[in-house]
Amino acid sequence: MNELTLEENLVWVCASPRSGTTWLSKDLLSYNTLILDEFHLDEHLAIPTVGVFDTTFKRRIDRHANLESYLFSDKYKSTWLYYLRKLVLNRIYSQFQDLTKKIIIKDPGNVGAYDITSQCFKNSRFIILLRDGRDIIDSLVDALGDDGFISKGSDYVPITQEKRLAFIELRAKLWNNLTEILMRTYENHEPKLRTIIKYEELIQNTFGIVKNLYEFLGVRINDDILQQIVNKTKFQNIPIELRGKTKFYRSATPGKFREHFNNMELDIMNEIMKNSLNKLGYL
Repeated sequence: MNELTLEENLVWVCASPRSGTTWLSKDLLSYNTLILDEFHLDEHLAIPTVGVFDTTFKRRIDRHANLESYLFSDKYKSTWLYYLRKLVLNRIYSQFQDLTKKIIIKDPGNVGAYDITSQCFKNSRFIILLRDGRDIIDSLVDALGDDGFISKGSDYVPITQEKRLAFIELRAKLWNNLTEILMRTYENHEPKLRTIIKYEELIQNTFGIVKNLYEFLGVRINDDILQQIVNKTKFQNIPIELRGKTKFYRSATPGKFREHFNNMELDIMNEIMKNSLNKLGYL
């Protein structure tokens, strides 16, 4: 197995959960590529060592960086980065054993560690996918409600009305944190191997943006085939029983959050997220 060739074939789709990663990775970029879905390369690298309602969000890898005995100690960073890269490459090769196709890695749960992933895989491509954090929170509140698809399909405890405001505040602060990591990942990666898009622009100009992404990947695709993929994956073409409130495919309408939050909730989100929202052009 040629490690460099495999590394050059990896395409990391970097985004917060509920930002459209499934649509982009598994649907729009599915032509002549392979998909690695929910890789979960994050347990030590991304997960904070705090309680669910703590807002410091300091990662374990940052909290213990100066502890010499810690597995991911800064003192031995060159060593563990080297072998982490080898571990991931060999794990991926064991699944696909293909050095000819691009491998799209969809792993929004890893968003808190993409800056580290980028250091590990300097020869891989990184697609940064951004979305208005208020729409992300709106989607999460719906998905984690009593009938939401996450609550019904897992052991997550549904968000009660009493905890709704605290959850919104928590997620707003977390979105700031994750957005900072995404932007740091973009800024520090090799310019020729990085690109950045917004979910809202992807909705408006799906064909044009995805065509550019295929060029970025180095994958040739006929315009007619691309148009068929775009048409097939449009929200309105998803079976009606699979889309709508509480479903995985919920709305695909940027700005819909304004209809689902009261003034107090909107004020809290805008106050917490205003700097990041401004930087990204959402305010």
